[in-house]
Amino acid sequence: MNELSLITGFKEFLRELGETSDKTYNLSGSTSIFQYGDEFKQFLQESLNIDAASIFSKSVSSIMDMKVVDGQLVDEKEYQYYLEKGTLPQEQESTTGSEGAQQGAETTSFETSDDPLGDVMVDVLNIFLQDENIKSYLDSNESGELDENEVYSFLTRIKGLDNDRTNVSLDDVILGINELTKQIKNERFNEALYGSQDRMTREERRALAREEIESRASQRSQRSERLEYARSQYSSNNSASNSSSSSYTTSYDLSATSLSNTDKEDLQKELETSQAALSEKQAKYNEIQNGTDSDIKAKKQNVDDIYNMYQTALEKVDANLKEELDEANEATEAQQNIVAQKEIEITQQETTISSLNSTYQSMTTNRQSLEIQMTELQSSLSQAEDEQKSSIQNKISSLQSEIDTAKTKEQEAKTKLDEAQNQLQKLKEEKNQQEMILVQKEEVKAGIEAKSQEQNPQLKMYLDEYNEAKNSYETDKQTALNNAKSEIKEAQNKVNEIQQALATVETKETLKNYTLGGLSDYNAEKGMDLVNAAMSLHGNNHTSGKQCGKGVGESIEAAFGYRLYGDGYEWAQNLENRSDWEEVTDEISAEELTSLPAGAVVSWSQYEGGPYGHVFISDGQGHEISDFVGNISVDKFINRGATYRVFIPV
Repeated sequence: MNELSLITGFKEFLRELGETSDKTYNLSGSTSIFQYGDEFKQFLQESLNIDAASIFSKSVSSIMDMKVVDGQLVDEKEYQYYLEKGTLPQEQESTTGSEGAQQGAETTSFETSDDPLGDVMVDVLNIFLQDENIKSYLDSNESGELDENEVYSFLTRIKGLDNDRTNVSLDDVILGINELTKQIKNERFNEALYGSQDRMTREERRALAREEIESRASQRSQRSERLEYARSQYSSNNSASNSSSSSYTTSYDLSATSLSNTDKEDLQKELETSQAALSEKQAKYNEIQNGTDSDIKAKKQNVDDIYNMYQTALEKVDANLKEELDEANEATEAQQNIVAQKEIEITQQETTISSLNSTYQSMTTNRQSLEIQMTELQSSLSQAEDEQKSSIQNKISSLQSEIDTAKTKEQEAKTKLDEAQNQLQKLKEEKNQQEMILVQKEEVKAGIEAKSQEQNPQLKMYLDEYNEAKNSYETDKQTALNNAKSEIKEAQNKVNEIQQALATVETKETLKNYTLGGLSDYNAEKGMDLVNAAMSLHGNNHTSGKQCGKGVGESIEAAFGYRLYGDGYEWAQNLENRSDWEEVTDEISAEELTSLPAGAVVSWSQYEGGPYGHVFISDGQGHEISDFVGNISVDKFINRGATYRVFIPV
């Protein structure tokens, strides 16, 4: 296989790799791209000396200038071929018989691209876009084939992952595919959970998340007596000495959204920006509905002009009848405006309800979180020594006040939500009544129009032209309204998401004063012994040899005299039942993984592209040690769907 075909043929690469590996590779779909992306990059580096971080020289902008045919990106030559032949070159190659062979030969007459590394970008994207699962997700109009807008929408996503916004690397593509695949899995999970094809709303997803939170909290409350006793040893006297390493996250997950780790001040600024965007979307919808939007106004004027022509012709036939029609027309338009205003009020009320519902859910989650912490405090009190009970009782008393306040806020939020929902129902009933009146007025108008046709059949031509223009206008207006309403919903969901994140941050701040943590049992001497052993074995190695589990096992054996084995994700099971290790996962948020104390061990689960997970020892200064030494990386694993567990020596 020559070098060029290796670069431009991803499927060929997989076939060749499969011949020298005992793994089974999927050659028919995009799954291979992200599942074996790391191996592909390693292959390019070792066999062709090509850096995957800069493999593609085409920019997203140049790719987005390409045409889309049958859901595939094609260059200008291929597009011209398609216009002439009615099919793409590669489709001709697959035909049978001498004619097919001759047509296939025609495709080979294309000049070799001057940009083979750019070609492989297009090849990989086209393989991905032909995957049936991906197509079904991107195919928003359910046409069965991807159109330009749907393809470009995904390319825009890839462009957003490109740091320098110029050229896109293999890493960018794999990350984009990875994120989209996660979305597909989440959507399918939601559909399976609810037993229908309707996708879950954000509110439903959060309700599910809260149920999961409660389930996890219940499970964690069943921990062994050793863990509960260790937590009961915590007191306010030693919390200050451990403040540099202790955390305030409790034994349940408060991450309502991906924004929950964002700084509070930044969240507030983003909320203001999102609320301003929402107001703009609402104003646009109102303009379309009441007819002041420039495009809608122009189309309405065209309809009115045609109707005026009809009325002018009618006046020549029967002036009295024209006067009756004028009155009926004015009454109809006035009633249409009333109905339109009710629709605006309903849309605004639905937006208000969405916001109130988000607030209510935040209040409920906050109250539940505080009550879970109260349960932990009460459990610790029953096992605490006498000198510690006073401190815990003070925490319980203070936390009870917080819970009472949270219950009041939750009830107030529920009351506002119920009132808003009742008001929405009232508005809908009022709109229905006004629509019935509108139907009556339109019937009167239609009767006069019918009478005019009886007197002069030629007037029918004007009416037919008017009705055609009117139907076209109403269709265009409704489409514009639907699009504007979708934008409002999307903007409101963004506001709700940020509000949820703010509530999460505020809840964490409150719980900080009431948490009992296993970090208070941390044995600093043992931690440093482990770090010193690890550095003596692997401190001079700064490149991963993909033997993290072995490296950690060797270090623990050197420091503590016993040996454990396993891949990265298996180390959580190795340590969770040992009396000389304490799990503190509940107390460590993701952003705090870089500031763990010396000797802490982090075990990452399996993740997309990482079937073995990862494990490392913290050196206490933001570095990890396994079979090499490097900076602690968090986003790399979180973005690929990994979860972590943290253990400290005690």
